[in-house]
Amino acid sequence: MKNRSRILQFLISTVLIFSCLTGCTNAHDTVSGKLPYLNITESYFTDETQENMESICMVYDIGEKKLHAKGAVPSEGAVFPIASYSSENNSIFFSSGIAGGDQLYNYKSGKAEQLTDNLAAINYIFQCGDQLFLSAQIQGNNLLEPILFDWGDNTINRVYPDEKDDRLTSTATCDPAAEKVYFSYYSDAENRKKIDERNENGEVLCAPSIICSLDVHSGEVRQIYQTSDYVWGIAVSGNILYYGGAAGPFSENVCYTVDLKTGEKTELPLSVTIKGDMAVWDDILYVVGIKDDIRGIYAVDLSDLSVDLIYKAQPNGQSIIHGMSLNY
Repeated sequence: MKNRSRILQFLISTVLIFSCLTGCTNAHDTVSGKLPYLNITESYFTDETQENMESICMVYDIGEKKLHAKGAVPSEGAVFPIASYSSENNSIFFSSGIAGGDQLYNYKSGKAEQLTDNLAAINYIFQCGDQLFLSAQIQGNNLLEPILFDWGDNTINRVYPDEKDDRLTSTATCDPAAEKVYFSYYSDAENRKKIDERNENGEVLCAPSIICSLDVHSGEVRQIYQTSDYVWGIAVSGNILYYGGAAGPFSENVCYTVDLKTGEKTELPLSVTIKGDMAVWDDILYVVGIKDDIRGIYAVDLSDLSVDLIYKAQPNGQSIIHGMSLNY
């Protein structure tokens, strides 16, 4: 217990330091005007009862290859705590269940402001220019769906509503050069039917995953690829799709590349096992994964598949990396 208390004191003191730091400015230009950056959310319990949580929001500057702490936000009651720094808004957007059901909040100048009141859960928050992409559950519905949020007037655009409430949005990423978001979903009804099914190796199966593109300006959604794999994470650059796929949620994970023009699918032999979100920029693939029993965020150079650990999770489950996203 004494060791645990010391760990908690260390984490809390770290958060206090993080909260005092100010962000760096983006000094590089791209076709969209600014260099994209990685946003990282790491959550941990703030007391020994494991009832209260706090989330640290960090930014990885892709140009500098450095981490910058942006602050800490409360995550009490959140189904899936997530926090995202906005370079356009100079604030942190985050989810919290304080008001009953996860709602979107904005943390700026030491104050938290509630922005929504009709959500039940939030799984993704990341900046797309002057908007946010959310994967969120609308109150009254059962499943997560893709949403664009305009922080100018706090309006929600349900870009891919499903009258049957059967599509569950599972992963998401963006391609800043194309100014598009990509997300995957599967049929909840089909997935439930697969629970009792096994393949010849005895592995639990899953419903097919469909990957879509979302034009953040027009709101147009297009289906671009379908796979029978369970999808851990996706990343897209131009016409190349990267995804971590497996026969089912408990099967061995493999990274694939897909040429979206030809449909050709090939295996990418990574030395890191993908366990979550993915992103790609300038021929570097970023993944939440495990290598040599170390869980963290890795940068894979696609020219030679060399791997660098850019963020290491706290050991022994002391904290959880709840999200990694590319923001622009």
